[in-house]
Amino acid sequence: MINTMKAKAAMVAAGYTQTSLAPEMNMSVNTINSKINGKTPFDVDEAVRFCDICNVDSPTERAEIFLP
Repeated sequence: MINTMKAKAAMVAAGYTQTSLAPEMNMSVNTINSKINGKTPFDVDEAVRFCDICNVDSPTERAEIFLP
């Protein structure tokens, strides 16, 4: 399960909104919203892509966002 607060913080720190992040993730705004808010899970490739786009490089930070 995603830590929505940390995911949103990483997204904002990287200068993205859900609207601007969606095309970078090759998703609709509704899909990225659903995933960031924990309604639909990220698959592993999507989680890695999110971290790459949002400059979340630390394995610890990645785990804090995507592991329960």
